[in-house]
Amino acid sequence: MTSPYKFELLKNKSYFDINDAHSVGISNSLLHYYVQQGTLRRLGRGIYTFAESKKFIVPFEFEDLVLASLNIPNSVICLISALAVFGLTEEIPRQSWLAVKHNARVSKRQHVKLVHMRDINLGKTKIKIGNVLVSIFDRERTIADCFRYLPKEIALKALKYYLASNDHKPNVAKLIKCFKAMRVSADKYIEVLTL
Repeated sequence: MTSPYKFELLKNKSYFDINDAHSVGISNSLLHYYVQQGTLRRLGRGIYTFAESKKFIVPFEFEDLVLASLNIPNSVICLISALAVFGLTEEIPRQSWLAVKHNARVSKRQHVKLVHMRDINLGKTKIKIGNVLVSIFDRERTIADCFRYLPKEIALKALKYYLASNDHKPNVAKLIKCFKAMRVSADKYIEVLTL
């Protein structure tokens, strides 16, 4: 049996993954044992928190998205999921949309839409959803990606929400720069909507 001290090393985290556990000398079988005993709660594949902990706080509507993001290394929240997080759509995502590097080998997951992209650094930022830090594309990159990957009517609606947002001042110059970097031609839509 491992010493409780090893678990104490993880107690200050809102969640920890299997690699964190291994780094302090906690084996897979011990993790399984403590989940069975009710000391640990398994949040997702390879992600845990302490059962009595109130540190893992995520709004219910984004819990699956956050867990999927944590579960797929180097993924970035994108497209419909990013629009939902930023309040730029009325659509309720039925799956978690995550961008991964174009050559990444990621197994398919239920209720997760993986989008392989060449550039996952442009517009990548970190935000807290609840108290968990996740990677997400900023608003401008998200809008550009909408014109690239989604039907035009969804992209136009997202652009309208972005330009009319009261929560976040639209940065049209940054948006146009992002469109050019992504080789997306939507300048005419921006011009019409900003007149």
